[in-house]
Amino acid sequence: MDMGRAPARRIAGTDIVINFWLDTVRGSLLHKSRNEMVNPVTHKAGTDRWYDYVMFIDSDMAWQVDWVCDLVKQSVEFDLPIHSGLCVRKRSPYRPAIFTVNPKTGYLTSPVINPDVFDRIQNSGGDIKQRIHDVDAVGAAFVLIRRDVIEAIKPPWFFYKYLGCGGPSATNVDPETTLGDTGEDLYFLGEDVFFCVKAAEHGFKTTVDLGMWIGHVGDYVYDMTDHIADLRHRAEMLVREGKKPGDAKLIVSPHGEGHNIIGMEGLGDGLSGVRGPGQAVAARNG
Repeated sequence: MDMGRAPARRIAGTDIVINFWLDTVRGSLLHKSRNEMVNPVTHKAGTDRWYDYVMFIDSDMAWQVDWVCDLVKQSVEFDLPIHSGLCVRKRSPYRPAIFTVNPKTGYLTSPVINPDVFDRIQNSGGDIKQRIHDVDAVGAAFVLIRRDVIEAIKPPWFFYKYLGCGGPSATNVDPETTLGDTGEDLYFLGEDVFFCVKAAEHGFKTTVDLGMWIGHVGDYVYDMTDHIADLRHRAEMLVREGKKPGDAKLIVSPHGEGHNIIGMEGLGDGLSGVRGPGQAVAARNG
């Protein structure tokens, strides 16, 4: 459904003017809707429907219009073809909807983020580079995609893919994602991860703004505050069980070595990374 043009907005401190065109596509087949919205054939040059960027925003996200402008500004300034805000899942351990390939397992997994990373962002003096992190894939709940990425890839751009049974590869999700009760590891690739993997094959990187915490509406609005609080709780439980502060990886990653840790180099004694939300959350809720 076409919703038409929204008022143009100039990004503060730049010459960039964003002309918004709002579309929504209804339907139960999410990959089909996403493909319909990005298809260059229906968004031709010289028409009102031409776009330089497409921005996907899921209906259960909590966000501000300025954050869309921030993603565009960062994309232009740092040449970021696929750039996302930081969203989390609505169930414990509230992992961020970003994915990196674990070098030990070869699986594409959702990483844990050391909370010290957010302290460093808060203390960076507004250095945007401190917030931008390379990943291998993101969920499409709040993501900006440049047009040249779409044009470089043959359709379908988004698609669900069952990868069957077999050994790990960079396009597999981790083995905790199974289908059915057969005991078989049936690996499944979501339509958004499928797109990022396909884009990477064409040389386009995916990035996330670690300082842009998008809310995920459920029983309440979940965000990175919940991920950090969950890590802190797990750390406290492990310490009560007799784990030593030096057991950094075990304390921070509730699933052990199967998951990457963003900011592992800053863990220190292993407890610093889970000491609590700190300045980042205070600033978020202030």
